[in-house]
Amino acid sequence: ESDPGSLIEIPNVAHEVIRNYPVVVFTAKGSKNGRATSKILDAVRYKHDLSKKIVLELVMDDSRAGAKTYNDLIMLTQMRGLPQIFIGETFIGGFDALKEA
Repeated sequence: ESDPGSLIEIPNVAHEVIRNYPVVVFTAKGSKNGRATSKILDAVRYKHDLSKKIVLELVMDDSRAGAKTYNDLIMLTQMRGLPQIFIGETFIGGFDALKEA
């Protein structure tokens, strides 16, 4: 029986997204690295013959949902910078890691 005074557990949105896609790249809306990340991501898709369905590029914006997802992401990685790349639920790193992929 649950305690009526207990807090409702709110899921970590970033973790839910990472669990449901083989490759996830979190980027920032309008950032220079974000645009460069998109170009590199296209090259990685081509090089490794990945469909767009396999790779999710999630662009963080200033909306409430964007802020929640970004804060959840920080809780997972302890990093504030974007982009952040996950492959198979494993945190790979940021922009430099993607360039090496």
